[in-house]
Amino acid sequence: MSKKIKIGENSGNSSEPTTPITQKSIKSFVAKFEIDQRKCAKQTVIAVIMTKTGYYVGSNWCEVPQKQCPRGSMPSGQGYELCKNICKQSNHAEIDALLKAGDNAKDADLYLFGHTYCCEDCTKKLKEAGIKNIFIGKLPGTLFDPK
Repeated sequence: MSKKIKIGENSGNSSEPTTPITQKSIKSFVAKFEIDQRKCAKQTVIAVIMTKTGYYVGSNWCEVPQKQCPRGSMPSGQGYELCKNICKQSNHAEIDALLKAGDNAKDADLYLFGHTYCCEDCTKKLKEAGIKNIFIGKLPGTLFDPK
């Protein structure tokens, strides 16, 4: 079961996604991402924007990945300036996917894996781009199980 957040609401309703995402397509992206070696030391976050014509995948890749996360044991939502300043992470996964989708994001859904929420800044930008729904959850039996 995924957590669904209607854009503009503070809390989501539990709901099944309306657009299917295949594990094979996501695993293909993750395999390329793992080979790239630019992943975040703390957690892998994948965002998928599903449109009527296809999907766009983004991640929380780092330009200068670290062996140990500079945020240490800080909780989610804190210390993001360290991600930008030290790891050179230019965007969250949601915005990485949004930049790839461009105008195709209008009326699409976003699926977020590897995280438990979408931050306020990302939610605002997704709403401005016309994303209809944000689904936060996991694909059972995959590496996307939130920590």
